[in-house]
Amino acid sequence: TNYFMGQICFVTNAICAVLQLALSMDYSIVLLHRYEYEKTLTPDSKIAMRNALSSTYVAILSSSLTTVAGLISLVFMKFSIGYDIGMVLAKSIVISLLTVFFLMPSLIILFNKPIQKTVHKPIRFKYKGLLKFERKTQIVVPVILVILLLILIA
Repeated sequence: TNYFMGQICFVTNAICAVLQLALSMDYSIVLLHRYEYEKTLTPDSKIAMRNALSSTYVAILSSSLTTVAGLISLVFMKFSIGYDIGMVLAKSIVISLLTVFFLMPSLIILFNKPIQKTVHKPIRFKYKGLLKFERKTQIVVPVILVILLLILIA
């Protein structure tokens, strides 16, 4: 899809894939997490996905539009790399948003059984002694740390 821009900087080409992944991964995490929650309330996958989409689309849409607006502001940089990065990443965030809303729900429903097989059990820590020590010293330890910090700064 970068073809319509004619030519983009090699630096933009090198970093935009990683930046796009980092910027847009949270949309899919939000949807998947909400789907897992809705799945505990409703056994039907399709109804759970419908409920997950209806409860997360505002958060995902507002987050992505804020990101796109920030990336579009890069277009107005004096350096031409700002235009390249801004346009390429803004376009990729819009495509990621469309993918999360239109492709990901069907993939989650289609691969629901394999996804459920990979769910791990919650980690339970058994450090009761450490927790008791922390509760007893919850005022003393921060004071000692502040004193040590002041000694190190001085």
